[in-house]
Amino acid sequence: MVQDLKTRTKKFAIDCGRLCRNFPHSREYNAYVNQLIRSSSSVGANYRASQRGKSTADFINKLKMNGIEVAKRLRESGYQGIIVFLTAFREYVFRGYEVRALNYLLKPVKENTLFLCLDEIAKELSNNTYIYRNKQEIVSIPYADILTFSSRLHYVDILTVDGKCYEQMSTLNKIIVHLPSEFIRTHRSYIVNMAHIYRITSGTIELSNHLTTQIARSYSKDVISAFAKYTTRFDTSGDFE
Repeated sequence: MVQDLKTRTKKFAIDCGRLCRNFPHSREYNAYVNQLIRSSSSVGANYRASQRGKSTADFINKLKMNGIEVAKRLRESGYQGIIVFLTAFREYVFRGYEVRALNYLLKPVKENTLFLCLDEIAKELSNNTYIYRNKQEIVSIPYADILTFSSRLHYVDILTVDGKCYEQMSTLNKIIVHLPSEFIRTHRSYIVNMAHIYRITSGTIELSNHLTTQIARSYSKDVISAFAKYTTRFDTSGDFE
């Protein structure tokens, strides 16, 4: 068993290295390739570390942190980068949104699914900020950090994950046409970032910061449909249909 895992983790790193040779050469893809190579080789390194446990309890302790828990630790430490999960367990797909994961890839991952995900990451990195302007300042706010846009008379409040609220003289109708597809109108007074939706129940949206907002009845069907498509946008198996 030990030798089998040692061989499999080594083969996994080699296979990932071979796969990376087929990726396009660009600044964005080079960043993904470097990260994928480091991540794939770390599997074997982590397994090796677990084998050095001084006791059964120490061995279990070294292995008990799963991907969700690692991602939570990263977010708690201030990491704001992109997280993508790779798993064989479909039932955990929605847990990825607790840590604002970009996507959750299900094994075995098809090549076109992987490239769709990489394209999404490239888009996220190349066009990922909202430009906020007022009379005093111009601020570039990452879309990933925006929870909601809410209207208030002639102003729009932009709420971010760090609790900041930016007030801008505008309307939701003017703003939404310039937003990426992960933003959805949930009410005539609200636009929500689907990347931060943790749960939808009985006409209520709970966001990743535990803020709740209502879904207007006239928007309910479109919101549920859009969120279902968003959470499975890279799945090509058809199992969710």
